[in-house]
Amino acid sequence: MYISVAILAQVCSQQAFISLHCLLVAFGLSLAMKLLLTPVGPSDRVIGWIPRIAGFIPTKQHVCVLVCNDGKDSSSNSCNPLDISYYERLFKKMCKLSNKVVQTVSVEVISFFEPDTDFYDKIHNCDFFFMAGFTTHVKHVEAIFRRDDESMTLKRMAVANNVVTNKMAMWGVCGSAVACGTSWDMQGISGRVLPNSLYQMLEVLADGYICYAACSGPQGITITDNLKQWHISSGTGLIIVTNDRLQHGESFVCVKKHYNEYRAKCAAITRKMVIQLERLDSMVSHYRSEQAINSKGWFLFWGTGKAAWA
Repeated sequence: MYISVAILAQVCSQQAFISLHCLLVAFGLSLAMKLLLTPVGPSDRVIGWIPRIAGFIPTKQHVCVLVCNDGKDSSSNSCNPLDISYYERLFKKMCKLSNKVVQTVSVEVISFFEPDTDFYDKIHNCDFFFMAGFTTHVKHVEAIFRRDDESMTLKRMAVANNVVTNKMAMWGVCGSAVACGTSWDMQGISGRVLPNSLYQMLEVLADGYICYAACSGPQGITITDNLKQWHISSGTGLIIVTNDRLQHGESFVCVKKHYNEYRAKCAAITRKMVIQLERLDSMVSHYRSEQAINSKGWFLFWGTGKAAWA
């Protein structure tokens, strides 16, 4: 049985959250998500390559985007200035290409290192959560994923909860894309290894983890039969949109070089994703209601969104 605390029912949290268990049972929510993972961040070219999947962008006039730049900041408590107008232009372009209802887009910076109340207030109003990539020299970003930090754990849970219950879309880039899975092992690429005993990722794909073929070129992409393994590469990303009417997963090219070769790989990855989404729909995950190891457990049935105490 897959054990996790990423999407905990937050019954013991000091924050004013309804537990995911209560939310699912009381309102009958079906589990759904909007997830975009790429090796590179927003640009006009990348925005143009992202597939237009109905439902990815909310059908509303105003879209609130949060940009998490923790992986690029010079320290854990100071943010490098972001060109907000640049992000506003690109995210507005992205939203309007997918959904003609959208009229305005606001962009605000968010950090896992900011005060808890500020973080949760922003997440509560968020439609689209963007988390930039990070490199080996940015060491403080590892603190976000520490299991022994209760504040970070609850913030990770808040992000994961909102993604898998379809309250907000998420776009993870490079390292942040890998962090959407269950584990981090980039020894062969960056030398950064975050053991599961000490670190926990966002875990928004049940027991799935991200296989990132970085700096490999199309010839270095190996598409396995392992359905826990979700594939991105230095030239390809993936998008997932699931709800009660749609189960869509697609791999797409997001660089110009070797476009045709990458496109052939994307076709094979997309075929695998169809099977992976079918499997995800049948998954049952076991969570704990509190951080204590002896706390009461509960089961989450991914396909129906139903929950039951263990």
